[in-house]
This record gives sequence, structure tokens and C-alpha cells, in this order.
Amino acid sequence: EDPMSWLDAVIEEDRPAVLAAISAKAAGDLSVSAFPEYRIVRPDGTQRWILAQSFPMLDERGEVCRIAGIAQDITERKRGEEQLRRYEQIVASSRDMMALLDTDFVYLACNEAYVAAFGKTKQELVGHTVPEVFGEEFFAAVIKPNAQHCLAGHGARYQDWFDFPVQGRRYMDIAYSPYLGQGGAVEGFVVVGRDITEQKLAERSLRDSEERLRAWLENSPVCSKVLDLDFNLQYMSSSGLKALKLDDLSQVRGKPYPFDFLSESFRIPMASSLGKAKATGEVVAQEACMVDTEGNEMWFDSTIVPVNDDDGRVDYLIVVSINTTERKQLERRLRQSEKMDAIGQLAGGIAHDFNNQLTGIINYAGILLSQLEDEDERSCATRILRAAERGASLTAQLLAFSREGKLRTTAVD
Repeated sequence: EDPMSWLDAVIEEDRPAVLAAISAKAAGDLSVSAFPEYRIVRPDGTQRWILAQSFPMLDERGEVCRIAGIAQDITERKRGEEQLRRYEQIVASSRDMMALLDTDFVYLACNEAYVAAFGKTKQELVGHTVPEVFGEEFFAAVIKPNAQHCLAGHGARYQDWFDFPVQGRRYMDIAYSPYLGQGGAVEGFVVVGRDITEQKLAERSLRDSEERLRAWLENSPVCSKVLDLDFNLQYMSSSGLKALKLDDLSQVRGKPYPFDFLSESFRIPMASSLGKAKATGEVVAQEACMVDTEGNEMWFDSTIVPVNDDDGRVDYLIVVSINTTERKQLERRLRQSEKMDAIGQLAGGIAHDFNNQLTGIINYAGILLSQLEDEDERSCATRILRAAERGASLTAQLLAFSREGKLRTTAVD
């Protein structure tokens, strides 16, 4: 059997180093030393890491006749080292600030993000206490209260603004965790700091935007409502509550819309429009009349807007309604005014033609009166003249009405 056949189990990439070590021993290296760590493939196809100690064996003449060795399977150790290396790489590449301190507040380790945030080097931190690096004031105010709580076996977490020498003012999420030794005793603590400034500013911007929107909704004359897909009311602005003579949103929140107490003239077209908006996903507009709880007629111009979720499906509905009652009343008065204007124009035309007829009667009655001598005949002519003059006065008023003016009679030469 070939004494070198065991080399067949060594992975090809590692075989040159193993052969070099064997050759050195065969050439007369009498020291007891370890082979380079190498990998083998077992009969079942699995790979294992091997650490071998070798030493030469001499014959009667003191020459190397063979090489003996002891092999140790170090696969689990190599796996642990690889896992540790990965953890170290994760910590080193993390943008979160990380540091490990012992019970005396001495830095044992820290990552690049931590030292960069404070404008320090690892040499300036590791092996030094927090007061030595940052001063007693920073230690007493920032580190010590949470660290002592952590060393008692409890985690701690808080968020606050910090002023960093390099990054400036940043909003941080800080977490303290106990560091346990092999026996389970607390041997220190880990500090992890995450910069959430952008998130904080975005939350503040969103909150301000929501407050402005709510202020607009609550003070706008436009009635805004939010309905779920079952048409149950989730929100109604103040103007809508006021229009319906309701005291509080809780009176109608969660109830089907349009409400049962609204008149059919509004409920029927609104229910149809809501169903159409939900089914088609399109904006639907309508104008309908309703009667409030006191019997007053009100008109609303409504727009139903479907709002989609991230998948493009209708998630809920927004109904925006504008009270157009006053506009409707103005339109009615305008139509009535137009009717009266048409009547005035008709009356003016009739009065003008009638006045022409009366002018002839007045003139002829005057001529007849000047030629008659009999008193009875003159009395009849006078009555004709006065009746015609009264008719002329009436037509003059009709003409003045049609022209939206006043008739004033004045004496002329």
C-alpha cells in the first residue's frame, strides 16, 4: 500500500502546502512543528479541517526514516472562527454606532461608526474609560444613568438629540444591553446608537402636514367625509356636522352613509354614485337635494373620489360636498327676475300700443268737446276724455315699469 495514499483525501488546493511540509521534514528538519491547516474529503463526501503535529523518526544511523504525526479535527473551531469573522464584518460595516464597555466603564471594543461620530480613533477609545475620553460631565449626564441600570441586568432605550463634533446635531435612538459572560454574570454593557434624524424630521413634517390638513378640513365650508368600502362613515368634517345639526362625530361614526334620516331625494342618488365609484374606481360627481332634521331644504354638489391602495385596488372613498343651497336660491331669484323682466317687456309693448290708441281717443275727444254746445253732449265727451286720460296715465306707469324708471309729469309751454 502506498504510504502517501492519504494525500488523495487532501483537497487539491491545500495539497501543495502539505507536500512542502512533508518534504521539509524528509530533508532533515528535526523540529516538532505543526503542518499548515488543511482540508480533507471524507468517504461520505463531507469536508473537514485538519490540524496535524509532525515529528521525524530516525534510524540507527540517525537519519530520518519516516515522519510521524498526530491529526486533530478542527472543523468546529474553524466554523466558529468564520462565524466570528462574519459578525466582526457586520459590526464593522454597520452604520449604527456600537461599543462594548466593561463594568468600570472602560471601552473594550467599538466600531468605525462609533469612533467617526465622535471624531476619535480606536486607540483613543479602547482601553480608556468614558470620563477619560469625554469628561466627567458627559459621563455623568449621558452614559452613567443608563449604564448603571444596564449593569443591574436591565436593558435601557431612549431617543434624544445629541450634538456631535463631526456630524453636528442628530436625533439618536440609543439602546443599552447587558453583556453576559460565560457564567451568565453581567461583565459589561453594549451601547448601540442609530441615527434616526431623517426619520424624526419626516415624522415632524408629516405631523405638521396632518395638523394643517386637519385645520383646513375643520374650518373649511366644504364638507369632507371618509367612507370604508361598506360605505360606513369614518370621518366627517365640522361643516358637515353643522349642516346636519349634529353635535359630535360620535353620533354618526361607523353608521352607513347616506344616513337613514336623510331624505330619499338625496339618499337614492348618493347610494348609486357611491356604488359606481367603488365598482369603477372613477371619480363620480352629483348634485342632489336633501332635507335636514328641521325640514329645511338644502342642496349639495358632491364629488366621490376612490382612493387606491398600493396594489391599485380601491381602499376607501372620500366624499367632498359643497353646500349649494344659497346658489340655488340665487338661481331661483335670477329666474324669477328674468321672468319679471320678460313680463315688463311684454307689458311695455302692450302699453305702448295701447297708448297710441288712447292718444287718438284723447285728441278726438278734445276736438269733439270744442265743437259741441249741448251740455249733455259735452258732459259725455268730457267723460270720454277723462277716461282716456286715466287710461293714458295707467299706460304711462306700465311703460315706466318696463323701463325700471319713474314717470314724473311736469308742465311745459
